[in-house]
Amino acid sequence: MRLRQLADSIAGLSLVLLVATAMAEQNDQLLLAAVTVNHMPQGTVVMLWDGGTEFSVQAADLEKWRVRQPYPEPVWRDGKAYYPLRSFPGVVAAYDAIAVAVDFSIPPQNLEPLFSIMRQDELRAATSDTGIYLDYDWSYTDTAQSTLAGLVAPTVFTNLGSLKSEHIYRGYDSFFNDSGLQEGWIRLTSTFTRDDPARMRSYRVGDITSTPGLWGGGYRLGGVQIATNFSTRPTYITFPIPSL
Repeated sequence: MRLRQLADSIAGLSLVLLVATAMAEQNDQLLLAAVTVNHMPQGTVVMLWDGGTEFSVQAADLEKWRVRQPYPEPVWRDGKAYYPLRSFPGVVAAYDAIAVAVDFSIPPQNLEPLFSIMRQDELRAATSDTGIYLDYDWSYTDTAQSTLAGLVAPTVFTNLGSLKSEHIYRGYDSFFNDSGLQEGWIRLTSTFTRDDPARMRSYRVGDITSTPGLWGGGYRLGGVQIATNFSTRPTYITFPIPSL
């Protein structure tokens, strides 16, 4: 007899708990509000709201906000699962009833980390086959003193670097050359260049053009140059990003 009374009591208590849970779920109302997470706008989100400071959102929104898994037990409404944010430690929600907006403050320990697209350990050494190509530009002027001029710049590239040499040619079809310019072939520069993307440097040997200041002028010199070259890493940002 006592066992039957105990079983009836347990059944009644379970029924009360189920009814209370159902009533609590029904008391939560659907809220469509503009959401910001750590002061970053996230657009309009559909969530469950208990009328106070407890909000529950769907898994797709948690993934978008980079909230770490595992997620707590969900609350079901109309066949959809909503996860209460109060289950994550340190989460604070501020609701603006006039603007219908919610600002969530989620501590970093609850968020997945962010990584740069080009990390140092992801850089791969550039490889190249051996080859050669030729840049050229010729012009011919037919006047009383015909002129043939051109620029020829062959480049040889290997896996170790590239060697480029620039030459110009001037020729005059006339018995008299009153211009005073030198005729024939003239070598301008011959430079061997090796780039190092990991250190963002370029190594040059041969004829080098100096880098002038704002009011200066460049000049050619021979020797060895080791210089920072940000163009070897096009994705590298050389200025402070305006965010924290």
